[in-house]
Amino acid sequence: MSWAIGIDFGTSRSAGAIGSLGRGANGSAADSVTTTVSPLEIEGNRWVASLVLRTVEGELVLGTAADNLAGVHPDRVERTPKRSLGTGPPILLGGEPVDARDVAAAVIRMIVAEGRLRSGGTEPQSCVLTHPVRWADLRRAALREAGERAGLRDVHLIEEPVAAAIHYSAEHVPVGAHVGIYDLGGGTFDTAVLQRTDNGFEVVGVPGGDEHIGGEDFDHRLFRYFGSCLAETAPELWEQMLNSDDRKWKRAALDLLVQARRAKEALSSYTSTQVFVPVADRDIVINRSQFEAMIIDDIERTVDLMEDTVVDAGLAIEDLASVFLVGGSSRVPLVSQLVGERFGSRVVTRDEPKAVVALGAARLAALRLVPAPVPAAAPSAAAPATASAEVLPGPAAAAATARPDAWLDHLPPPRQEQRLGAEPAAERVAVATAA
Repeated sequence: MSWAIGIDFGTSRSAGAIGSLGRGANGSAADSVTTTVSPLEIEGNRWVASLVLRTVEGELVLGTAADNLAGVHPDRVERTPKRSLGTGPPILLGGEPVDARDVAAAVIRMIVAEGRLRSGGTEPQSCVLTHPVRWADLRRAALREAGERAGLRDVHLIEEPVAAAIHYSAEHVPVGAHVGIYDLGGGTFDTAVLQRTDNGFEVVGVPGGDEHIGGEDFDHRLFRYFGSCLAETAPELWEQMLNSDDRKWKRAALDLLVQARRAKEALSSYTSTQVFVPVADRDIVINRSQFEAMIIDDIERTVDLMEDTVVDAGLAIEDLASVFLVGGSSRVPLVSQLVGERFGSRVVTRDEPKAVVALGAARLAALRLVPAPVPAAAPSAAAPATASAEVLPGPAAAAATARPDAWLDHLPPPRQEQRLGAEPAAERVAVATAA
């Protein structure tokens, strides 16, 4: 069975989703096209860390294995390879230069491998990779080549906010309406305003954001907070964790950073949590209000930047049909609170925010599997020809000959995320075609 894959190569975390085509309601592919998309789970999560570690032997190690070794070999790790893609010199790993395209390809290859396992060992027939809307041609070309180096064929690119809007298009955004994309990821914050057109979505105005606000920064603030608590009773331990070259202390520092990340995620669901620091044999408790005090200035800035992007597009907040929250860090309760206070009930978030962009990309990739239509007979004088417009590049245009964006009108609301540990449910999408 042919299948497609969508990949969101992120700054600190990446995600993937797979898609495939089905049959229409009467069993025929002629009356409608059904796409099924579902997020990929890698090592128990719907994302994989983008960090890469190069061993002494020159092998690139990914995921949890790389994370476990990062504290021991910090000079051999690149945590945010996306920032180097298409920007100039190679990445130095253990003093050796490594092409950023090869590093990105390794992450992409790991995601594709999981998709292959879910799809009977066959190769994807279509792939869509996403990129920031502000990327220039050089960086987009580097991303495309990274996909090709990962062994993908038929690689296509789409802007991240457009992919997110496609996933959220179940909100039935009417033609002509505007939506805002608030994307708070692990390493960066991005904003965009899109307009629904006859052909899908188009970016309006100038996208905005801040490349220095993201979940990793929040992790480090918690890390420093826990360190300050240690320093009150055992300053020598904290000093060793920060400055020692000994593996024991490097490992202790990495463990505390990992626990800081877990504490941040726990505080999205609970009002308080605690971490245990083995080298100090001590528990440290933190509550949500303490964490929010550490990040509120940054979150308020992101809300301001979102509004600035709306204004730069020549619009007012009231002109937006919806504001979609995207990115793993948008799960922080303070985000929805402050964005909601500014933008009101038009704020929308569903599913796992980190998977939103990948799911939208997978949906597009699946549509590219639609076979090209058989050429129709020449129209007679009594039946004049009707002009048609292309929705998507390539064969996916066959999915919308009645009206270019008809497929968007038939997207059902995405399923809510299931309970922790449950099998991710696939999302079925009916796409109308011409009768």
